[in-house]
Amino acid sequence: MQPLEIVVTCSTAQKARRDKLAGICRAARRLGWRLHVVDRHPFSPSLDDVLAQVVPDGLILENDDATAGGIAYFRRRFPGVPRVFIDASPKVARGGNVLLDAVSVADCAADHLASLGVSSFAYVGVSGRPFWDAQRETSFVAAMRRRGAAVPVFRPGPGARRGSAALRRFLLALPRPCAVFAAFDAVAKEVVDACAAAGLRVPDDVAVLGCDDDAFICENSYPTISSILPDWQRCGELAVERLLRRIEGGGEGAATKYGVVCVSVRESTRLLSARSAVVKRALAFIAENVTSGISASGVALALDIPLRTLEYRFRRELGRTVSAEIQERRLGAVERMLADRNVRIESIAQMCGYRSDIALKVVFRRHFGCSMREWRRSPGGGIQGSRR
Repeated sequence: MQPLEIVVTCSTAQKARRDKLAGICRAARRLGWRLHVVDRHPFSPSLDDVLAQVVPDGLILENDDATAGGIAYFRRRFPGVPRVFIDASPKVARGGNVLLDAVSVADCAADHLASLGVSSFAYVGVSGRPFWDAQRETSFVAAMRRRGAAVPVFRPGPGARRGSAALRRFLLALPRPCAVFAAFDAVAKEVVDACAAAGLRVPDDVAVLGCDDDAFICENSYPTISSILPDWQRCGELAVERLLRRIEGGGEGAATKYGVVCVSVRESTRLLSARSAVVKRALAFIAENVTSGISASGVALALDIPLRTLEYRFRRELGRTVSAEIQERRLGAVERMLADRNVRIESIAQMCGYRSDIALKVVFRRHFGCSMREWRRSPGGGIQGSRR
């Protein structure tokens, strides 16, 4: 019996796609199939070159081909030839689709970020809101809602520049410490860069989690980025299994879904997750009461911890005092209020727990090198003036 001839369209430019192709190759080898890979690389055979030499018995097509035009092309050129799509929009690829389970991704993200001991969360998506991003956002918001947390969402407008002032304003407005789930690793890198531009510390102020576990992006960021690793190779294996069923006469049916392997924990969440329970409790208390005029001794009293012990833990784990942490977060609250132009500057001192308007003015100028009015007038709502 002649081996089946299978055409696979799959770019090898990204690690995720290479891993999917590896899963396809492994499963196809077990079945004795002969694969013809169209890579869209300038030195690789084109689709026309491949199809000039082989009549395919089946097609495995990546999501770039799952357009109305692409589906019409393959249907017209290969009528009746079974085909399977990988991670294609369910609205377009109505049958024979192998799809990353958005709920699995969201639950993994929610579990990891919730374990960090923060109470504030956010999601940062991509421009245009592709179907997978919309699914990921909806599932993450739902997963955090089940845990009693609301999730503000940031989505860049069409044509927005990377590291935009809008993203920095969004991050500055979040209660801190907070944890951000980014749509995928490239977006997580934008969040890390925006934090640096806004004077926010990762992970102390903002913990960041990406998705795809693209080592090139994650390991070459500063700090390095934690990321969810989907089971890419299993995706490739499922595509082969699904195509085999279709070749044997099976129906299209609902999409076959695959899940995630783990979170590859790196610096963008590791340092936060490694903190002791005492420090996490103290940080949570400070975040909730920072505008009420609390002091280091007040934090220790509220948590029933000797102040000396608490200061030792803060210096050892965070490299700063409890008072410095309170001051940092209090100034963060000032920044958020300054970003809201409906808030009068004269009201901010009392709202943020300072003894007097003069006390805040002195601290603010010493910290930022400008007055609050100058900060508010500066580009991006004062973000450019941040010197933390």
